[in-house]
Formats: sequence, C-alpha cells, structure tokens
Amino acid sequence: MIKKWWFLLIIILIAAIIMSGQAINLTSQKADQSYEKLMNLDHKDYIFAEKYAMKPVIHSPTRKLYEKERTPKPNPRKWIQIQPKEMPVPKVEPPKIVKPSVFLTFDDGPNQELDEILNILKAKQAKATFFMIEPQIPHYQAAVKRLVQEGHYPAIHSVTHNKTKLYGSPINMIDEMEKTRQTIREITGIDSTLIRAPYGSKPFMTEPFRNVLVQHQLKMWDWNIDTMDWKFQKSNPHQILVNTINGLERVENKKGPIVMLMHVTKGTASVLPQIIDYLYSKGYQFPAYDPSHHQMVNFWNDDRI
Repeated sequence: MIKKWWFLLIIILIAAIIMSGQAINLTSQKADQSYEKLMNLDHKDYIFAEKYAMKPVIHSPTRKLYEKERTPKPNPRKWIQIQPKEMPVPKVEPPKIVKPSVFLTFDDGPNQELDEILNILKAKQAKATFFMIEPQIPHYQAAVKRLVQEGHYPAIHSVTHNKTKLYGSPINMIDEMEKTRQTIREITGIDSTLIRAPYGSKPFMTEPFRNVLVQHQLKMWDWNIDTMDWKFQKSNPHQILVNTINGLERVENKKGPIVMLMHVTKGTASVLPQIIDYLYSKGYQFPAYDPSHHQMVNFWNDDRI
C-alpha cells in the first residue's frame, strides 16, 4: 500500500515538473514577443510606454539583453538636423561722391574763336553747351561737328538775333528756333531741344511764347551767373574772371544748377583757363547739357520748360 502512494507521489511530481517547464517556456515566449513589440515602437511611443510604466515583467533568459538594449534607436528620418542656409552677405558699395556742377554756356557762335575755346575745354577736360545762331552754322561746319564729337551740346539761339523780328509774335519766334534746330540736325545729326532766348527770356518770352515752346517740346535756359564778357571782352578781360568769382559767391549756396553766361569771343577765350582753374579749385565739375536730365533754369520759373 505504501509503495502505491510513493509511486503516485512520484507521478504527481513528474507531472508538476513537466507543467512547470511548459509555463516557463510560455512566459519566455511572451517576454520575447513583448521585447520585439517594444523594439518596433517609434521614439514617441516608447516615451509613452516609459511614462506610464508599461514595462513587462520578464522572466526569461532574454531579460538581460532586453535591459541592455531597452532604449529604442530613434528613427533617423524623424531626427534629421536641418542645417540653416547661409544667407549671402550683401556687398555695401561706398557712397559715390557727387561733385557740384557748373554749366559753362557760350552764346553767339560759331565763329573764328570757337576752335580756340574748344582747345581750352579739351585741355582742361571740361564740357560746355553752345547756343548757336543759324546763319553762322554752315560756315563753321567743321568746328560744329568737332564740338559734338568732343562731348559738348549744340543748342539753339535763333536766326536773326533781332528783338523786333524775333519777338514780334510767338510764330516768328518758333519759326526761327525750328529753323536753327533743323540746321543743327542736318550738320550734326543731333535733334537739339534746348533754346536760349536772345537777350534773356525776360521780358520777351511771355506765356504765349512759352506755350509754343511746350507745344514743340523745346526747353529754355537762361543763366544765374552773368560774366558780362560781352561788355569787358575787349576793354578788360580780367573783369570777366572777377565777375565769375562774384557771381559764384551769390549763387553757390542756392538750390538748383549753376549756369554761366559767356560768349564765343577772343577776350573770353583769353581768361577761360583761369576761370576753369578757379572753379576746379572750388570743387566743381563741368558737364554739358543733358536732355535726358533737364533742369529748370529760366527767369520765369516755368517748370514746363
């Protein structure tokens, strides 16, 4: 009887051992599955599991491996560091120093003194504007062409230079200006658009006269420095330089361009180098008239012309 109980006890122990081994294998399989699931979580899900203590209790030979590699590797596609683009540094240009200008203008040419004045301007690297009388232009074609080639501007100064004829009516005035314009165009190829009224625009160029200029798309310049060379060019040419200095003192602090009135005469040519040197010493440059950047200089302050 005792042998039977011992035999039964041994069978029970053997069954218990077998069942215990199956339980251990099952637990190990579940632990491995839990590990694999955790390894497949992305970084955010793993943080969620860590936060809420979702850690499986593992009783298997893989526990140490799991503990060693428990932190999942972040997804490289989600953790790429984007390098900011380097913005190009703009180049800062130094400010351009713009020198003040004096416009040298000469009336009543062309004549035999024109070449000498052009020689002086070339030597001094200065540009000028020449208001020319129509009948004289064909007689000095070479000098007129030269002044254009050397960067000066050919402007209009009427046909007759006669107050009575020119200012008898707006039609008379515009006819003379247009005829001079045509002659300049034929000889130089330049369509000149700048006129100077003989003896100055006041009091002759009243509104009806100026309206006609606007209709013909012409501009008009007077002056703000009168060298009085027409008066002193024979008797006292040095006075032309003195008048230039005095005139500049009156206008150099005012707004607007500085326009000097001179004439194509021998006396003017004799002091022109001194005039230019003096103005250079004051920091001025000498451009020619530019029709694309017209500036108003007329006694009427009419900004249309």
